[in-house]
Amino acid sequence: MTQNDSQRPIISVICPSWNTKVDIVELLDSLSALDYPKSRIEVIIVDNASIDGSVDVIRNKFAEMRAAGWRKLRIIELPENIGIPGAYNEAYRITDKDAFAILRVESDVILAPDSLLHMVELMLAKEKAGVIGGTIKSYKTGENQYGAIIFSRYSGSYRVLFPDEPQVCGGVLGCCMLIRNINLGEEKDLFDSRLFIGCDETDLSFTFASKGYDTWYTPLAVISHKGGQSTGQVPDLTRYYSIRNNIILLRKHASWVKYINGISYAFIWVTWKAIQADYIPVKAFKDAIFLNIKKKILPKSHNSRPFYNED
Repeated sequence: MTQNDSQRPIISVICPSWNTKVDIVELLDSLSALDYPKSRIEVIIVDNASIDGSVDVIRNKFAEMRAAGWRKLRIIELPENIGIPGAYNEAYRITDKDAFAILRVESDVILAPDSLLHMVELMLAKEKAGVIGGTIKSYKTGENQYGAIIFSRYSGSYRVLFPDEPQVCGGVLGCCMLIRNINLGEEKDLFDSRLFIGCDETDLSFTFASKGYDTWYTPLAVISHKGGQSTGQVPDLTRYYSIRNNIILLRKHASWVKYINGISYAFIWVTWKAIQADYIPVKAFKDAIFLNIKKKILPKSHNSRPFYNED
């Protein structure tokens, strides 16, 4: 970037937290170490009714961070767990109206100091870049986990590539992604709250694509990901939503050819699981097929104004 600090785009960082008080501190430390002016970054943490003292930890950490000159530090405390996309939407509603982009992060990631800078530079250079992700590495091993996600034209399958140069792709992992702050028209929320756990970032990329915006991958932005720190607390629920939500994505976005191929494979696989007395896939499949995807179902807390502390 060639701009001075006051000319750099405003970035709103949004993050849900659920019983991850150790991880959230490490995330905030990595945000504090970013090569980006803090006066141009606001941070909004949404606590999904944690019971491990996360809220107090976040408050204390924000108190330490205040002197650094952040644009804004906020915490939203929800009375119940409304899921990952629902929590992101609560944060999105109160983001700075002048924000150029939204940095969606999860509580169990650690960003390299130059990661945000590289994503912002790419978004500034590419007028139709709606979503940008980077190289997601394992926190434990340092190995590449996710990069550019390429979806099959004819089925719901995908592969992950790690090109040496930035490139357009089908999707990126939602644990860290930069999202252009645009008006999505009839979409009131950034994410589909009905998905609850998983696939909401892919759904967003598909929504942006339908409006003429691309998803990009850049190898220059490197993010370490612990993985499953929240979802690992509820493995059966996470598995249910993973199966259910992938089928919902087929219903919402797939061509007829891809939908028929994908749903046929899913039906055969679910039938085999039922024979083995594994009924979570059966319920997930049934619920996905009969969900009214034209009707938005909002979490209960959307009916009341969330309580938040503002620095």
